[in-house]
Amino acid sequence: MIANTEYKGVRIFKKPEFGFVVIWLVITAMLLFYLFLQQARGIFTSDLSSHIQTAINGEGYSVISRLLSISYRIAGNYGCAALLTVVSIGTIILSGWMFRFFLQESHFTERISIEKSILLAGPLCFLGGIYIPLIYPIFYLTPNYSGVGSAGSLCTQPWHNSTYLLMRLFAILAVVFFFRLYQNYKHRVKISDYIKFTLALALANAAKPNFFIAFAPAALVFLIVDFIKQKGKGFLRMLGIGICVLISMPILFIQANMLFDDSAEKDAHGVAFTLIVVKKLINEGTIIPLLLTGLAFVLIATFVIVKKGHTNKRLLFGWTMLGFAFFESLFIVETGPRAAAGNFGWGVPCCMFILVSICFSQIYIIKNRINKKLYYLTITPLCLMLVTGFVYFILLLDGKSFMI
Repeated sequence: MIANTEYKGVRIFKKPEFGFVVIWLVITAMLLFYLFLQQARGIFTSDLSSHIQTAINGEGYSVISRLLSISYRIAGNYGCAALLTVVSIGTIILSGWMFRFFLQESHFTERISIEKSILLAGPLCFLGGIYIPLIYPIFYLTPNYSGVGSAGSLCTQPWHNSTYLLMRLFAILAVVFFFRLYQNYKHRVKISDYIKFTLALALANAAKPNFFIAFAPAALVFLIVDFIKQKGKGFLRMLGIGICVLISMPILFIQANMLFDDSAEKDAHGVAFTLIVVKKLINEGTIIPLLLTGLAFVLIATFVIVKKGHTNKRLLFGWTMLGFAFFESLFIVETGPRAAAGNFGWGVPCCMFILVSICFSQIYIIKNRINKKLYYLTITPLCLMLVTGFVYFILLLDGKSFMI
């Protein structure tokens, strides 16, 4: 009787991918919980202990401060570690969901389960810049980092900053919902899609503004170009996307007031254009290795995708968004009390993570249409990035500083 039934519980456990996903996520959750617990206690170097203290004091600009405060009241440092573990595991699952969305939107004929998508794309949450001891022996940042351009990695995913971890989770949702709107606005768009996009973008802003300040100008550029090409077709639906972005923005002004509520600090704080970061990278001789170890996969993958005629607007958007993140990281700095914080750099690893996901999905789609040697050449840098990222994660578990 059971053998012939379509009962979903039976079918799920017959999928080997499901078992692998559960085992991997459980082990990963245990390791993440241990890491975050040591960070929360101040045993391992990170921003988490200071973020928790800020939350306990009723301060902090990010929504994660409120969540940390609640978690701490419930279970102390264990509650905070559990919160960030849930956020990180949720991000891994959503990475698989985003990867599957990219395949479906490209009309990929192969049916791929969410379990397989998680196994393929979930590891991208552990990306790292390729570690080359003789050329570029850096996992995340050099110990002498001063916030003004000391060499680091473009794509290594930070595990020490709670605001970034929450921002990345909501950034995935915002990107997927944006593409859903963008691809359908010329025809018909559901009101629910506008609402989902607005909420996801607002929550990403509430966590940390760096994704938004790279995403919003990229979206504006694409909508303007489309408006010109389409000669105004679908303008009202396009305008709806713009209104969603505007609705999500007031949170940024609220955060600014929370951060700089002291009048003297408000007067001292500012944003300025600078060449200091670029000059320092050039003087250190690290700019070329930095770019190559961080961009190797996306550059090769983009070349192969373009050569095979599979360029799409998602790929172009990913590069545009990363371009804005790069510009902000290299040429814009804060002045005043927060001048050395390097806060305009957080958008780069997030946008790199999204661009790598886009490139990987496209390469997966055309993997059977390209020469095997070319496929291996393309995928090798990604494998090296993942190996580096997992080694970096293991070093963090061993108590090493995140600035290595």
